Amino acid sequence: MKGHIADVENQIEKIADVFQNALYISSGQAMDIPAYLVNVDAEFRSVAYEGIAMRAAMKDFSNRTLYAWSAFLDVSHLVYQSHICIGLGWAIAKQRLTSLDILSDLTSLMLFRVADGHGFYDGMFKLSGTQQAAERPSIIHHSYDKAYDQGIGRSLWYSCKGDIRKIQQYVNAFAVGRHADLWRGIGLACAFVGGHTVPMLQMLYNIAQQYRIQLAIGSALVTRARIQTNTLNNSLEQICQCWCNLQAHQIMSITEAAGEKNVSDYRVWLAHIEKALAEVSVSADMMS
Repeated sequence: MKGHIADVENQIEKIADVFQNALYISSGQAMDIPAYLVNVDAEFRSVAYEGIAMRAAMKDFSNRTLYAWSAFLDVSHLVYQSHICIGLGWAIAKQRLTSLDILSDLTSLMLFRVADGHGFYDGMFKLSGTQQAAERPSIIHHSYDKAYDQGIGRSLWYSCKGDIRKIQQYVNAFAVGRHADLWRGIGLACAFVGGHTVPMLQMLYNIAQQYRIQLAIGSALVTRARIQTNTLNNSLEQICQCWCNLQAHQIMSITEAAGEKNVSDYRVWLAHIEKALAEVSVSADMMS
């Protein structure tokens, strides 16, 4: 298992390098951002968008605006806009803002991603041990609790570097009411990072127990994003089969049918995806 975890660690190191390079490059006074992004490996290009968005937002905060961040959002391809919102969440958490008044023009769907980014940052830098669970900051409205905890769940896969037993210990330190969102975040991160093996996927699926459907939802969200950015890989196809008993294109159809563009609340979209995946799972059980 240690050898397999090493593959996950290598992937995480690649992601960290992409993020740090984007932060460093975008700290300069002048740069051709589109040209830079085109040359970033497509597999993790979305991470570079997060880094640049974070840097832009941190520059904006001193002027109590989101001018640079919004300008970056406006010129970026639609498929990366969720990552730009996540980068904003990183910046808010790092700067420890006490008011989110400057976010008044963002939609609910965008704010869900911002809260996810905030949770990811806090999970990476504020969790000091498996006996201490991060409390949600007061500036996160309760409507986005699920997003914040999803972000923390994503961070656990990174900070624990794929060590499934350690991840389980972290999750158990949180109140039970937060577990579903944590497991969805773990599923998201595992599917996005890659480097896993089938035994690792099966072990994670078994440990998740009643939250297995959340792992499936997380993988569905990544599948959608990968197909939209033309970065679908065998690693993700493996997860689709293992956790969802579906092929990637079938999962894409489910996420489209759930109607993200037709709902104002991200939680409703997640609920639609959950219902569809649960029906597939029940059908598979009846056929077996």
